[in-house]
Amino acid sequence: MTGKDYIKLQNQGNIISNLRLLYEMENSSGYADSQGYFTKEDVAEIGVNALLITSGNRVGEEAKEIIHRGGDESRNSPLQNAKARMQILRILGLVSTDYGSEIYAITKLGKLTVGQVLSNNPNYGLLRELFMSITTSTEIYEHNCSADFNCWLGLGVCYAFANLDYRISTNEMPLLTTYDINDIDDFILEAREKRANHRHFTINHPHYPKRQNGQPQNNVSNLTRTINQILRVCGIIENRISRQDDTNYYVCTEFGRSYSDIIKSKLKKLDLWTSTRFRKLNNIPRQREICLEAYNGILFRSGVDEKSKDSKIMFSPYQMLPETNVEWLLNGPIRSHPESANERISVINSQVSVRDLRLTTFYINAVTNTQKGPADDLSLYNSMIDEIKKSENIEIATQNICRAHKDDDKSVFYPFVHSLLRLAGLDCRGEVGRFDAYVEFNRHIIPVEIKSYTETPAYNAKGIRQAIENKIMCYNQTLENDLMYSSLVIGFSHPKNDSEVKVLIDNAYDKFNIKIIAIDLHCLVKMTLNVIGNNKSVDFSNILTQYGLIIE
Repeated sequence: MTGKDYIKLQNQGNIISNLRLLYEMENSSGYADSQGYFTKEDVAEIGVNALLITSGNRVGEEAKEIIHRGGDESRNSPLQNAKARMQILRILGLVSTDYGSEIYAITKLGKLTVGQVLSNNPNYGLLRELFMSITTSTEIYEHNCSADFNCWLGLGVCYAFANLDYRISTNEMPLLTTYDINDIDDFILEAREKRANHRHFTINHPHYPKRQNGQPQNNVSNLTRTINQILRVCGIIENRISRQDDTNYYVCTEFGRSYSDIIKSKLKKLDLWTSTRFRKLNNIPRQREICLEAYNGILFRSGVDEKSKDSKIMFSPYQMLPETNVEWLLNGPIRSHPESANERISVINSQVSVRDLRLTTFYINAVTNTQKGPADDLSLYNSMIDEIKKSENIEIATQNICRAHKDDDKSVFYPFVHSLLRLAGLDCRGEVGRFDAYVEFNRHIIPVEIKSYTETPAYNAKGIRQAIENKIMCYNQTLENDLMYSSLVIGFSHPKNDSEVKVLIDNAYDKFNIKIIAIDLHCLVKMTLNVIGNNKSVDFSNILTQYGLIIE
């Protein structure tokens, strides 16, 4: 949605200090496991001891006490600082988080970039080209945007510079984060018109960055802090803002002008790949060719490897895909699971949860008021009725429908789940702000975290953590019983070993009074088939105030 879709870079620290942190991690001793994985606590300790992360002027053992003191992590400044810095580096493809959002490994690209930037003769070309490759259309960008929103941040900024007299105002820059690359000319035309009439973009503009509720973002300059830092470090804009016609502008350097002209001349000729398009190719030899050609193009344009060739393909593998996928496609070494994760799984498997946490669907005799939605809802309704008619029973119909949606990517799977929820009788709205969906029930907002099979065969601990965060984000303190209602996780399957997710769900309720309901596609489809085929009605008043795993 215009304005609500925007690319957001964490603004913790400056880019050079974040690369220094990466250098300190690479050269640390006794932190990473044998596979090269660091925990969030590891990163925080390294950062504090290198005086890059603040901890109340404490280092060494005193700093460890702060980092490992437990309790509310949101109040643990060193941990939050470390996490934000890693998010910036992840978007640039310099660290990977393949086995959990808070377990980090330095990628081959990360080591190369540190060596280029922190050398005696710094080369910022690689950092610049990685900035050009930042896009919302990846498998690792965490800020939820519409599936069809394709913002290429660096390309859009430099293209705008070249078309706007090599200057972009502090008022204009935040709006660039909300423009799809295919709509960037619209921004340029309107910016020219406003400048000619001595007017500015206002908070009422459709592309002004907005919060989930549609209200304008506060302090939108925070969206551009990291952008401006990278542009300055890479020599694209001047270090100081220029005041012209009572307006503050970011102004290109001579190098920035020539570089922006290059982007302008070739933007329309570039082949911009998304991770979804890459996955749908379904041709491993061709996927390998694309990864290698695009990666070599980045090395050539950055001046790291002048023997390589440039490429019109824009697809930065380490920024688009999980590291394990990239190394497999490029025939590189593939990391095993982190040791700590294996140890944690072993411990969890040896424990018996206090509660079973297994729930079944509750039905009542009242007639369900199937919620009205888009035309896709009617199409799905008709197809499900047809499946019931041709199948021997509801169970077989359920299996057939689930099988048909196993290979859906998120752009197809998420709307399918939205329709199922509406047909089951819930008022569901899809992909709103940071939520994959939310349900409005008895005035309460119930957030929904969704995982397709193509993202992960079964929802996992990361999905449960996101559901907890979702509930915190939408908590309405004006409703005295808001915590009675759960936060939903919907995956293609329940995990075969559900011990870890059950412990997380258990702890979420015991420690924070947050209820998490996890449901797989099989159960949701069967529930919906019972509603529309057997005239049953789901007792959502009961279900949505429970917590645990719904097992049909």
